[in-house]
Amino acid sequence: MNKKTSAIVQARMNSERLAGKILAPISGVPLLLHVIERLKKVHGLEGIIIATTDRKEDDGTEEFCRAQGIKCFRGDSEDVLKRFIDAAAEAFGVDVIARICADNPLFDVPFLARMLEEHLKSGADVTYSSASVPIGSTQEVASFEALKRASLETNDPKCREHVTPYLKENPDRFKNLVLEPPDYLAGHPARLTVDTAADLELARKIYERLYKPGSIVDLKDALALLDSNPDWMKINSAVRQKGWKE
Repeated sequence: MNKKTSAIVQARMNSERLAGKILAPISGVPLLLHVIERLKKVHGLEGIIIATTDRKEDDGTEEFCRAQGIKCFRGDSEDVLKRFIDAAAEAFGVDVIARICADNPLFDVPFLARMLEEHLKSGADVTYSSASVPIGSTQEVASFEALKRASLETNDPKCREHVTPYLKENPDRFKNLVLEPPDYLAGHPARLTVDTAADLELARKIYERLYKPGSIVDLKDALALLDSNPDWMKINSAVRQKGWKE
């Protein structure tokens, strides 16, 4: 049986450290639209769903999706695992999910395509990288049925917020597929997510240099640019990555 694949992008306007960041302009284009345009380049993805919250402030997120012709699901604001399951099942009937965060405008398109392909071939429950990669270039693929099982088996807040930890922490119960990342990603110290004003400043510098309307910024090129301009990484080097309890 062919399995329906889709990216589900978790997105919300009410960020504590940078409110409204998902629609902040980068080279004149909203951040979330950059994420969407990247996903459209991922071979094997059949759909894109923006999974936002049912809070009033995300009315604007839904309006943005409608204007872009992108599917939008609104669900639980705190329980992200439930939001993913509801979006995949009740709204769009998705079997295999590529999980992406809306504040990552530089995730690696080829690596996500490979993850999706290997996940489908292997029948894995969850697929992810074997090594550390730049913050903001992380991505993973999970099966809907595995997420449903996880939701029934755990109420751990960390697992509810970050969607896949229960699968990864129980490899005896769920088939984990762990892939080696490309050499240009493995261990690179760049911080490429957009969680603060400093993060946004760096993303804008990278896009200002590399972005061409109608195309996407190749992550390999972005990392090479940072390697050539090491002072740029100091822009957000003091930013502390938030833990799940914060």
